[in-house]
Amino acid sequence: MLEDYNLVKFIIVFAIMVGSLFGIYLYINKFGVLSVSNLKSNIKIIEIKHIGKDKGFILAQVENKSYFFSFDNSGIKLIEKFEKDINEESRKKDNY
Repeated sequence: MLEDYNLVKFIIVFAIMVGSLFGIYLYINKFGVLSVSNLKSNIKIIEIKHIGKDKGFILAQVENKSYFFSFDNSGIKLIEKFEKDINEESRKKDNY
């Protein structure tokens, strides 16, 4: 009788531990280790244009500087650096 009680107790504790570890695993995969929503990012991706499979251009802004990159299978290359901010309103007018 006592042996059956110890076996049931072991199974219940083991199930709780496995369930807790699985819950922590799911939480970390869904939300990440740290919540970074309060951190302010200085990097903004303005636009990404794909010109083929695994090839394209990226326009990014860091503080008051803009960068124009190209990317392909071999990596990312800086094409040009702009000191002036990109006016998003004028860019939107050009597209429409």
